[in-house]
Amino acid sequence: MLLTAVSLRLPRRDETSVDRASGTRARGVGHSPVDLAGEGVMDSMFERCAGIDVHKRTVVVCRLTRDVQGTWVAETQTFGTTTSELLRLSDWLTEGGCTPVGLESTGEFWKPVFNLLEGACEVWLLNAQPIKAMPGRKTDVKDAQWIAELLAHGLVRPSFIPPPAQPSPARVARSARSGALPNELCP
Repeated sequence: MLLTAVSLRLPRRDETSVDRASGTRARGVGHSPVDLAGEGVMDSMFERCAGIDVHKRTVVVCRLTRDVQGTWVAETQTFGTTTSELLRLSDWLTEGGCTPVGLESTGEFWKPVFNLLEGACEVWLLNAQPIKAMPGRKTDVKDAQWIAELLAHGLVRPSFIPPPAQPSPARVARSARSGALPNELCP
């Protein structure tokens, strides 16, 4: 996949609108990783992406897209963690053409969200430590927006998730110590 960088002026944080049909809030993305004054120009890696802040019972999602003038528009929605709600989330992301989707890896809560979304879009599992470096008051909406902004500008990278057939390092070490290798490790 070939990515091209596009320079855009990011809108100020006070630019807000509400989509009356869906009830989603759209807000201009200010306070981006490199645009703290709201007036800088930053190369974007992705035209459409999303950031997901996962919790036990809710998933807060910020979908970043650009409007016809080229300004960033952030739409935020909260979904439940049931299968039907996660399928609705998948449809919402697909409708917006979001790829990739950044998912914060906190505890065990990310796994069902990741497993359900990975068939519909490109999901990046992100380490929580660099994401949490955001100063100021923390809210779920701000966290989701921050993840989306970092992803849009290429300031995060996905974590490695081994494929299901790859054995764990502990299993390989045990097998090597015992002198017998499992069948799937033998060529």
